Amino acid sequence: MPRKIPHIQQKKLVFIAGEGLSERGYGRWLNHHAAEIGLSISIRVEALAGGDPCDLVEQSIEKLAAAEKSGARYRSRALLLDSDLRGMNIDRDQRAINLSARKNLNLIWQEPCHEGFLLRHFDAVNQLRPATVNRAEQLLARVWPQYEKGMDATKYKSVLSSDHLERARNEIPALNDFLRSIGWGRRGR
Repeated sequence: MPRKIPHIQQKKLVFIAGEGLSERGYGRWLNHHAAEIGLSISIRVEALAGGDPCDLVEQSIEKLAAAEKSGARYRSRALLLDSDLRGMNIDRDQRAINLSARKNLNLIWQEPCHEGFLLRHFDAVNQLRPATVNRAEQLLARVWPQYEKGMDATKYKSVLSSDHLERARNEIPALNDFLRSIGWGRRGR
């Protein structure tokens, strides 16, 4: 009698790029968290070299092209980028938007920076909208005194939970849309 070979579900590949090490740590936390809750996805996270929004989109597209040339096929793609440089060059901003749309790259704007993005995860400050990077960092220090730039996934995991992510999803529609696109449903929905 032939033995049945168990079907192993292949994880869906997801791409997230970000401006730096903090975004890479956050993306890797998402990957670990997805595994903990049983999502069959694997998130590849790329840190970029910085620049204006157009530079970041172009760098993301280059990294995507290189990975796809090696055979990677991504179910969804996202770029975490700070909004503090948006509006400095309207033509380049529009180019970034057009390129990202053509390449199916979801833009998740961090208002005004990654620390401001993280504020949306905490109940006490998620409604605050600091106008500057310095103010976002000050407010984040109130709810997460141990936070430091460039943290790895383990340090994110020591503080952030499913509740934090749900709160952020309620505040950041682009984050919610991206997570839904990779099969990450909402609790209770």
